[in-house]
Amino acid sequence: MRLPNANKLLVEGDEDKRVIPQLIEANGIRWGERRDEWPVEIEAVGGIDELLRPGSIRAELGQRNLQRLGILLDADDQPAERWQRLRAECAALSLDLPATPPPEGAIVRSQEGKSLGIWLMPDNQSRGMLETFLAYLCPTGTLPCGRTFRKSLPRRISVERRTGTPIATRPRSTHGWPGRIRLALSSTTPCSRRCSTRAPRTHSRS
Repeated sequence: MRLPNANKLLVEGDEDKRVIPQLIEANGIRWGERRDEWPVEIEAVGGIDELLRPGSIRAELGQRNLQRLGILLDADDQPAERWQRLRAECAALSLDLPATPPPEGAIVRSQEGKSLGIWLMPDNQSRGMLETFLAYLCPTGTLPCGRTFRKSLPRRISVERRTGTPIATRPRSTHGWPGRIRLALSSTTPCSRRCSTRAPRTHSRS
């Protein structure tokens, strides 16, 4: 009988659930072919409202074999408001999240010794979402432009005129998009125009 994975990651939707293994493998961590080889079990919860339903996080942390729980959400256009909702829910579980989202992410430990990690895409600070982060992965000068770039991501990337922040918008269909993610991550197509997208800071963990 297969034991439940000790590591679990909660994401908002099925699209996020499909792209995370691509990012994990792109960072040198093997994603097994079989479920019992996965380094983490990923579950789509159907949005932040479902995730923050009273008792939801408590129930997840209460699973017997779970040791580490991760929560990955899009900041969208209100990162501070989303963080405060998460913080209030964690406070009800005696988990003390920082008052503001730290750039290196937040990890807290429950009284039972279980770890809870929380990250708001793209960088735990800014407006945006997973696709904004994917845009940051393309090095300056190698970001495919125009139609090539739009086809390489599961959602179109637009730029909010007032702030210049890349914001992703969902297309009607995402059929075949995991392959497009791999294309975006591995693309070295020269950019015909200077790319102004700024990569987020990286933070090492011991």
